[in-house]
Amino acid sequence: KRNAAAKVLWEVTNQSAGFADLGDTYGAPTLATLPDGTHALVIGNGYNNTGSGNAVLYLVNARTGALIAAIDTGEGSEDAPNGLSSPSLWDSNGDGRKDTAYAGDIDGNLWKFSLAAPYTAPARVLHAAGKAITMAPGLMRHPLGGVMVTFVTGRMLTSDDASDTASHFAYGIWDGKPSSNTALLEQTLTEASYVGESSATRVRIASRNPPDWRPGRHAGWRTRLPVGGERVVGDGAFVTGS
Repeated sequence: KRNAAAKVLWEVTNQSAGFADLGDTYGAPTLATLPDGTHALVIGNGYNNTGSGNAVLYLVNARTGALIAAIDTGEGSEDAPNGLSSPSLWDSNGDGRKDTAYAGDIDGNLWKFSLAAPYTAPARVLHAAGKAITMAPGLMRHPLGGVMVTFVTGRMLTSDDASDTASHFAYGIWDGKPSSNTALLEQTLTEASYVGESSATRVRIASRNPPDWRPGRHAGWRTRLPVGGERVVGDGAFVTGS
């Protein structure tokens, strides 16, 4: 125990200066080098905060625990606290430094944050899904420029969540689309049985409806999860290929 205690660098709570909006932090912090060279932990403020109730992204000095910036989305309230989930980070210019963060909140907004000093650029809603996003988004480069941000809605935080049978969706949203692109292409999942060397395995086959990325057309896609109440919680989005 003494050896472990000696390795702890720092600790913050919602009583620490600048961290009044820190809530129940289920999300995973991400270690990154920011555009100015600072090594930082990028952390969502979590849920049920007793400060402003807003969703907030924290940038914390990885060595000292000092608050670099608290980027407040301005979305939330004391009566019905919002909260930011795990962020995913992006390096837009290939210099090895993370300049953009994407994260969902408990109110169903997918946010984009600039990680460039002096951290005054406001957070921007990339998509309002209407249902809680508690997973870290998956990111990939769009073939026409910008980023495809993928995520699935869902939460499992209260007893009411366990009995909720509403439909949830997986999304892919193009950050970089022309402003006239507003439609979401509908995809579907169809259950099938895959027979290999052993017993059959239940699988799902996704439709392959091609998106139209021309101006005035698609902003991304969405896929309904077929079973009522089915959802995705926690982190682990995986994107491969194109």
